[in-house]
Amino acid sequence: MCFPVCRAIGIPCRTVTTYSSAHDTQNSLTVDYFVNEEGETMEELNNDSIWNFHVWNEVWMDRPDLLPGDYGGWQAIDATPQELSEDMFRCGPASVAAVKQGEVLRPYDNAFVFSEVNADKVFWRYAGPTQPLKLLRKDVLG
Repeated sequence: MCFPVCRAIGIPCRTVTTYSSAHDTQNSLTVDYFVNEEGETMEELNNDSIWNFHVWNEVWMDRPDLLPGDYGGWQAIDATPQELSEDMFRCGPASVAAVKQGEVLRPYDNAFVFSEVNADKVFWRYAGPTQPLKLLRKDVLG
């Protein structure tokens, strides 16, 4: 819905489709999977996921609010956000230039957009609330 609205009011806009799009619910920049000591998946702890595909839009705009740096140009926006951003369901406008440079501390959901296209799958063994997690494996995506 965002694409035709932006175009109708004169904002340059394009649709972006990603495949194997990460959904990082804990802002860890990874997709985390937890298993117990027997190697069984712990569904109650597994909130992250990888979607077959995801679609959002990018709009073209200047970003003088993101100084220092040149972060104008394409900005990722998502009309179907699944996570809260500053207590509201929204996503963006995240500077695509900042995402490509790994600037995850930039405002407007740059970390979330970065993880959608760059998150690795990380597998952990969970032995209880007082025990440290044990890293089992990391699958680098992309």
